[in-house]
Amino acid sequence: MGPKLRNSLLAGLIACACAQPAPGWAHAEHHNEGGVPTLKQTSTLPKGVDVSVVQTTAYQFALATNGQHAVDILDQRGKPFLRVRNGQVQADVNNPNWYRAQQPGGGAIPAAVKSGKLPESWVAVQQADGIGWYDARLMDETLKAFTVKLRVDGQVHTLRVAREAEKPVTGFWQPKILAVRSTDNPALVDQLLTVIPGLSGQTVMVSILPGTEGSFEVLDEHMQAFARLGTDGALLNRQHPWSNSLGLFARAEQTADGWSEVSNSNTLAWQDPRLKVQKPNKPGVQSWKIGLRHQPDGAIVWIDGESSWQPIR
Repeated sequence: MGPKLRNSLLAGLIACACAQPAPGWAHAEHHNEGGVPTLKQTSTLPKGVDVSVVQTTAYQFALATNGQHAVDILDQRGKPFLRVRNGQVQADVNNPNWYRAQQPGGGAIPAAVKSGKLPESWVAVQQADGIGWYDARLMDETLKAFTVKLRVDGQVHTLRVAREAEKPVTGFWQPKILAVRSTDNPALVDQLLTVIPGLSGQTVMVSILPGTEGSFEVLDEHMQAFARLGTDGALLNRQHPWSNSLGLFARAEQTADGWSEVSNSNTLAWQDPRLKVQKPNKPGVQSWKIGLRHQPDGAIVWIDGESSWQPIR
């Protein structure tokens, strides 16, 4: 389905109810000795639905959607225990897997629920278009492969998880901002705080300082807006081709022209495709720039940056 909805702003996804780390696992180690669990066949999923394996307190699954699909996460019996639809996450509290999904090694299951024979009882656990959940099979180093099933709009999709040998780390690509500039209105530069959080990745974070008048559109390489940021929040253009690859989780409600709220703060952080290294196996330097258009005057602010290979010695 093109670029994946997987790494940026993951905290927003992991904040969902069943992805809260359990206190006893606060320092749990990731199990890599038997290989890294890796999802296969995700290309069979419809556009706007993405599943990945991520590392938090331990390995877990992460589901992200564009809010336009009904998704059921199925247990090994083929019964749904989580479902995401209409901007809401629901759990079947009578399904044992709901309790297993809350901790890396499997949570405590109430005695009355263990049999798995109780009728379904669905409870809203989160207002979101995505969810993260633990699966004990991801922790089992002896299990070389298994499958996980999702039902999307009534159709079951089977995804294969296989453990792959971990590649040795020889270095990493580090993005950095070189300059923030505007020839149209230089004073706008002082109204913005631009940051690359972390040492690597594709995440860009922009904040508008208090007292700034107007708002900013975040532009793609064709000068088309995919996001808007003001002092009172940020919006995502759900009609933009990048909307499913920015790591942003929008509210289900959208305007007539396709805009949805993604934040009610003066900060926006997104995973920008322009920071993706085009030749990752060829160390060097890759330049990029991101345009912000101020409204209402249309002045452009440019963020100039580069990603460079940093070897580990």
